[in-house]
Amino acid sequence: MIGRLRQSVLLAVVFFALNHVGVISGAISPPAGYRAAWVIRNLDIPQYITWINESRHRLLLADLHAPWQTGPGLFEPLFWLIARIPLPTLFAYYLAHFTLFCGAFYALLCAAEAFCRGREKWIALAAALCAVPLYLFGWAAAFACNSLKWQAVFASGLLDYGYDSADGLFRGGLSNSPTLTMGTIFVLVSMTLLAKYAESSARKFWIALCAVTFVSALMHPFEVFLIVAASAVPLLMRRRIFDWLGVGISGFLGLTPYLLLGIKSEWLRDAGDISPSSFHPLTIAAKFGLPCIAAAYFLAMRFRMPLPSDVVLKSWFISIPILFVLPGVPFPLHLLNGFAYCTGFLLVRRLATDKQIRPAMERHPRAAWGIFGALGALSAAALAVFYAQVWRDGKNPDPLWLLNTLERTEQKTLIDWVRDHSAPDALVFAPIDVAPWLATIPRTTFASHDLFSITYPKQAEEVEKAAKGEIPMQEIVDRYGVRIAVIPAKSAARIPAENWRADIGPWKIYEFPGAKLKPYPGLKVLDPGVRRSARSRVLGWIANCCGKRQE
Repeated sequence: MIGRLRQSVLLAVVFFALNHVGVISGAISPPAGYRAAWVIRNLDIPQYITWINESRHRLLLADLHAPWQTGPGLFEPLFWLIARIPLPTLFAYYLAHFTLFCGAFYALLCAAEAFCRGREKWIALAAALCAVPLYLFGWAAAFACNSLKWQAVFASGLLDYGYDSADGLFRGGLSNSPTLTMGTIFVLVSMTLLAKYAESSARKFWIALCAVTFVSALMHPFEVFLIVAASAVPLLMRRRIFDWLGVGISGFLGLTPYLLLGIKSEWLRDAGDISPSSFHPLTIAAKFGLPCIAAAYFLAMRFRMPLPSDVVLKSWFISIPILFVLPGVPFPLHLLNGFAYCTGFLLVRRLATDKQIRPAMERHPRAAWGIFGALGALSAAALAVFYAQVWRDGKNPDPLWLLNTLERTEQKTLIDWVRDHSAPDALVFAPIDVAPWLATIPRTTFASHDLFSITYPKQAEEVEKAAKGEIPMQEIVDRYGVRIAVIPAKSAARIPAENWRADIGPWKIYEFPGAKLKPYPGLKVLDPGVRRSARSRVLGWIANCCGKRQE
């Protein structure tokens, strides 16, 4: 156990640093006029910081990224726990995330030993590391040929690996999310417990699986759908329907707070409808590359794998593409947490137990290792090019492909001014590159998140038009109740001079003292054409029934 813990910490240090090479790059050599932001500048990180800062004062959070009065409705237990750490917010955030990294690698090593034998576990982990998106190979080749045209063609491979299929462990660089790391922990632990229960029938493993399912649903209500679905076949094949029902009930109980809040909060239901709901399963093969394709191909040969734990792997592997196409599964990208490791375990186990392939590999070991080595070398080269690009763009004020980790030297002064000169209920209007960071004060901020702003594309367009002078600022103030407006100094915005309050760096700050936030009108008013999920319709129907009873 001590040896495994040491290995976990060592791997956590290596991969935590690897996933934060952009942050390290920006901290080492920021260009003139900029300073290290110490985080990747995506839209999720400032949202997490906003939630942590707001969680220091309350358990249920309002939507500070939507320019309306939303009221408390969001339950984020992970960030509430991080807020209890008596350290500055960013220190607490990184301490919690690194701790999760250590736990995730410990869970990964335990899972590898549960599913694979001897050196198979290291081969399986290497296969998981080689699950590189197909487009990333194309992008690496285009980069080697110095062809911007072909790099643009294959640029989605960068997002496939760094964001869309990131799991907060092996994969990342653009997301760096502790929720992904935590979700991967729950998936790996659940897989391991299910395998141990299927092999030994010891009730302690079933009880532990139910407990993990409950905590998973309570802490991050997405992976639970995969855990319950993937548990069905291994348990039902052994005629343990009540055991599977116990897993499902545990997950439902963990989801109960979110269901109750969804009934109470209209904006929470609407935010869930805006998030992506379905993807084509073939995108999974493209995102996880050759190991995933090979695993699917060998499974199609219908060769029976001998161990109960093999059934768990097959069930997990097959459940994910099925869930991807089912309507109503919330944010299916989170279902990919841990999929690379399931793929690696399954591929190695499939090859190790095949009555034709394994003897052929034993007869021709050089050819077998040559194939594995070539795949490993290609994957390593593609990943090296990817992380080199993360490094380059991390310290670039105007990155070509990815995201930087810089902020204007005056941004902290701007945030401090808004914090000191605005009330907690003020709505802040700012350029879209600054707005997410003003929300961290915390303040309700216009156009600061692509999902939680509810109508983000429209708001971003209004920010742009206001800066060009195509919309007078007073019109936006009247429509939303903007009290503080941060405007680029060189813009053509139409704002009365008497509303000016300060100049900070490249921004001018204006105040509209009498403005007040408007009540949240609902997505059916804001965007009547949006497609509502069955989940939202059911929760809304229950909310209407409860409202009528109260009347």
